[in-house]
Amino acid sequence: MGGNHQGLVAEVNTFSYTSFDEIIKKAKEKKYPLILILAELNDPHNLGAIIRTADAFGVDGIVIKKTNQVGVTPTVIKVATGAQQYVPIAQVTNLAASIQTLKEAGFWIVASDGKANQTYDMVRYDTPTGLIVGSEGFGIPELLLKKSDFIVKIPMVGHVNSLNASVAAGILIAGIRFLQTNY
Repeated sequence: MGGNHQGLVAEVNTFSYTSFDEIIKKAKEKKYPLILILAELNDPHNLGAIIRTADAFGVDGIVIKKTNQVGVTPTVIKVATGAQQYVPIAQVTNLAASIQTLKEAGFWIVASDGKANQTYDMVRYDTPTGLIVGSEGFGIPELLLKKSDFIVKIPMVGHVNSLNASVAAGILIAGIRFLQTNY
């Protein structure tokens, strides 16, 4: 390794994921639970920023895939600035099956897609909600869109047709939490 260690050594434990069932169980204790489902996100900076936003707005848990998606890495932890300690994160093998489990637990599934016919503020969030945010370049896989109860978009007036995944997640999470406080 090299470098000047100045006589210090640190042992760092690997990140401990929460079980998906535990996230659902704890979320159901709240009036309007919100679970974030991230579909094939690959950028660790986006995941870290999303975790920070999730903590700031009281998201009850984050669900990510074990494969084809960034996990909680040292870069994610650095960007999350400690928020990963407060937002439970579950890794699952199949997002479609996990969405079905959420539906069976009483959650309504809302997917974000720029081609949607309705904006996110046209949906009521006075039920347990699972919010799907897609990857940076490819969005949400078609199978997950089909499993969604609502497909929504962020209203935009500028010239670009998409947002960074962490920015989109932040707008949606803050917007949903704002709407929930008005029920």
